[in-house]
Amino acid sequence: MNLSQYFFLCIAIFLLHDQCTASAFSLGINRRDDDSEYAGILSIPLTIESSSGRYLANVNMSSGASLQSFLFGVTTSTAYTMVAGSACDSCSSVPTYNRTASVTAQNWTDPAGTPSNPFDAPLVKETCSLRQSNGSIWTYSNQTIAVLNRTNPVFANGVSGLLGLGTGVQKGTFADSIIGTYLSTDAEESNFVFGMAIESQKGADGGELHLAQPNPDYYVGTVAWKTVQGSAPDVGTNPVQPGSQPAVTGEWLVQFDGWGFMSGTNTIYNTGGSTLSVDPYFQGIYVPHSQALQIYTAVNNSILQTTSNSNGTQQWAVPCDAQMTFNVQIGSETFSLNQSLLVTKPNPACYGVIQGWSDPTNSQYLLGSSFLSTVYAIFNASTPGSGSSSSIGFAARAPDAGAEKSSTNIAAIVGGTVGGVVFLALLGLLGWFCFRRRRARQKTRGIATVISPTEPFEKAPSGVVINGRDSPITTAQQQQQPRYRDSYRNSSYRDSSYSKVGSAYAPSPPSSPTDSHPPSLHPSSPPIIGVERYRTSAYGSVIDPSYSVEPFVPPTSSAQGSRSLYPISQATQPVL
Repeated sequence: MNLSQYFFLCIAIFLLHDQCTASAFSLGINRRDDDSEYAGILSIPLTIESSSGRYLANVNMSSGASLQSFLFGVTTSTAYTMVAGSACDSCSSVPTYNRTASVTAQNWTDPAGTPSNPFDAPLVKETCSLRQSNGSIWTYSNQTIAVLNRTNPVFANGVSGLLGLGTGVQKGTFADSIIGTYLSTDAEESNFVFGMAIESQKGADGGELHLAQPNPDYYVGTVAWKTVQGSAPDVGTNPVQPGSQPAVTGEWLVQFDGWGFMSGTNTIYNTGGSTLSVDPYFQGIYVPHSQALQIYTAVNNSILQTTSNSNGTQQWAVPCDAQMTFNVQIGSETFSLNQSLLVTKPNPACYGVIQGWSDPTNSQYLLGSSFLSTVYAIFNASTPGSGSSSSIGFAARAPDAGAEKSSTNIAAIVGGTVGGVVFLALLGLLGWFCFRRRRARQKTRGIATVISPTEPFEKAPSGVVINGRDSPITTAQQQQQPRYRDSYRNSSYRDSSYSKVGSAYAPSPPSSPTDSHPPSLHPSSPPIIGVERYRTSAYGSVIDPSYSVEPFVPPTSSAQGSRSLYPISQATQPVL
């Protein structure tokens, strides 16, 4: 390999490495062509508690060495954050919050039970943080926390509290909500928007919350927007909702447009006319009692249960292979759930997800995680007094939205691995070529020394035989005859193309008078440093390196013996 070939090989390897690196990074990018579009999204990962189906977020309180971590159930039914306190004697099954161990907690000055503190529990102001999907931490300070030192149905299976995503406007506590805390740090913002992309309950991955702005990768089509009602009833008696009983608390309440239900040949429609709330904390779909009766009348072999897994609701057992579809009408958009989401099997029996309120006067609708896992919900909270209304938008989920998080990381890993392997292979190839080139140069250095074309042509010393394919001639004869006999026509020595090479041996006498070949070499003769010249064609290519310059040793002292050295014009056979 000459220098130019070596140079072009290095250029090719550099370009291939650059291409492999670009390909590796491109494999890890899905739809994130414009990073600025996603810069403001706070992606909070969620997990699912298997026993109750609650969606959980990891919440940290305090900072540094005093950091305390908890699993909180995500809910939209309250604006407060609630945690089990260390003084709760019956909360030993869950981690509890230690106020005295925190270095950032501040005591609430208003006593419990007052309008500014509707809880029968102490309140504190605390610095909290949430871990994002990319590993970074989002910290929000001065958050109002209700510390409960008594038993609550929320405290079970490792869950220590609630992460409230309500507005709190119904009780005048907007400033104490996470939304109010966020807006208080930015005077230019008058609304807070977050997206909810929860997964169906088929594993531990609960999906994500997208705080500060929705993620457009997670939904497709038209967003159906509904304005949040200015006032609504609060059927819960506990300001910290939800508890064990599903309830419409007045948070995120919108007008419901209707629903449709199909099972076999039976079809039922309802135009709604009441209000609707959504909350991922509950699994079911809760409708007025009379409407639940209509629905399960259309399902063959359904049976009303005397008890329910939720207080204040009624549940029906259904055949495990029952075929059914429930359509929810919101604005101009229709969202459908099939039997895979409408039938659960917590034990050998199967039950319908749609439940009716035990109170026949309750006309509200509450759509839980079974519905929310099929859509992308966008919550837009406006600051009270800003002149704008809060709203909720619903859109169809992107088909690959759930798989996009994992496919991005895997593709990046695979792409980086492939690019690295290809680069190492090319690097090894370059090393092999360098090794071969170095060995070739070492061999040439041990055999020949290249003479510059400008160096004067070196003539062979007098009395030296030039040994060729046909017969030997002396250098004196060579000088008289510029062209000499050989087996290749149009051959000659050229000043610009020959090398000093190798070793030569003294020739032995001819083996017979009729031998037309050059004298044989004695293997036992000591090597004599000589000169070998490459013979080239008239076009400059090396065609035979057989000519060698050797010291001449005459076979006899007679003149007749010297006639074995003949000029090129004589016969090829020696004359004795």
